[in-house]
Amino acid sequence: MVASCDSYVDDDYVQNGGATWGCIVGTLSDQTDLSSALNGETGIGPQLRDFSETMSAVTPSDGILTLDIEQSNVFDIFLTENVTSIVIVNPPPIGQLGTITLRFEQDATGGHTVDFAGLDFGDAGAPGVPSSGRLWVTALTRDAGALWEAMTGFVASVAVSVSGEAWADGTFWLDGTGWI
Repeated sequence: MVASCDSYVDDDYVQNGGATWGCIVGTLSDQTDLSSALNGETGIGPQLRDFSETMSAVTPSDGILTLDIEQSNVFDIFLTENVTSIVIVNPPPIGQLGTITLRFEQDATGGHTVDFAGLDFGDAGAPGVPSSGRLWVTALTRDAGALWEAMTGFVASVAVSVSGEAWADGTFWLDGTGWI
């Protein structure tokens, strides 16, 4: 079902999965080719103003950290043991970009390690997980998960003083070369 701007769209249609794209109305099951629905219109593009991602809490089990991208792309990982293997399941197919964001935090014991063998951090090499504070890792793939290219950031709480004025405790990112 595709309708023009002049067509009436009732609440039942919207509540049952209908969507609108400017002056085009349809459902993905009825209209999979938005380009043909736009009848050759050019210069029309979406603008993303705000979005959020689903975040899942995960913990390693027997040293294995399993991340299922169909469940989430952002993972809050509470380290209760050393991670000897990271398994990423359900990556997007070849030709589509997939991203994951990992937030590692130690339990009260601390000192747990993570083997990042499945992620390529390039010349920088894999980071260590700080004994306190948090480690954020973002990884991207475009080849169905054969290669996950990764980057990292550390988060720490610090007190900052500028010209003798103390600022409240704040969060700052560290990129491995200095404070950002």
